[in-house]
Amino acid sequence: MSFEIFDWNGIRPGDEIEVLDDGLVIGPGVIEDLASDQGIIRLKLSYGRGGRTYRREDGWQVRTIRRES
Repeated sequence: MSFEIFDWNGIRPGDEIEVLDDGLVIGPGVIEDLASDQGIIRLKLSYGRGGRTYRREDGWQVRTIRRES
């Protein structure tokens, strides 16, 4: 497994990501929806924890999770 940190650029629906707050993972999941300006994401959280919306302007960082086969 490898990680790549983005400043929200380059993410898209279906990507498996982690949302970070000061380097701590607070929301792993899959992007369900993404605003056209990439300023808002709707994340289906892992482990059956439902969904949550995150806004870039709130300072969240995201990183994609790449599963190696």
